[in-house]
Amino acid sequence: MLISIALALTTSVIYRLFIKPADLRRMKDDMEAYRRRMSEAQKSGKEEETKKFMDEFFKLQREHLRLMMKPMMVSSLIFLVPFFCAFESVCLPTMYENVAVQMPFAIPFLGSTFNWFWWYLITIIPSSFIIRKLLGVD
Repeated sequence: MLISIALALTTSVIYRLFIKPADLRRMKDDMEAYRRRMSEAQKSGKEEETKKFMDEFFKLQREHLRLMMKPMMVSSLIFLVPFFCAFESVCLPTMYENVAVQMPFAIPFLGSTFNWFWWYLITIIPSSFIIRKLLGVD
């Protein structure tokens, strides 16, 4: 669980360092505005305007993707090292291979006993969400 929280915190900080929330919010607002204009022009039958707004929308979308790729690549490296170490039992002794977490209640479709991988997923998702909200990372 501590590894999950540490990885969530690290990746959230990386996103916060690489991406300015104001720029990301502005870009998302601009994309939404172009999407609305494109839809209105399409409904009006103005093909030239539709094409212009579509081009601008895709330009912003490419910029957004480029902006998100840097932190994604860095955080992927940070995630993959512990994941493959644990998965291949390179870093962890093989005696921890079959260790399971017993929950006091059952999760629908999953049960109440989890190996390290499922426990990691169960803890990383809410901890990432909470940390991102606290740091203001979208």
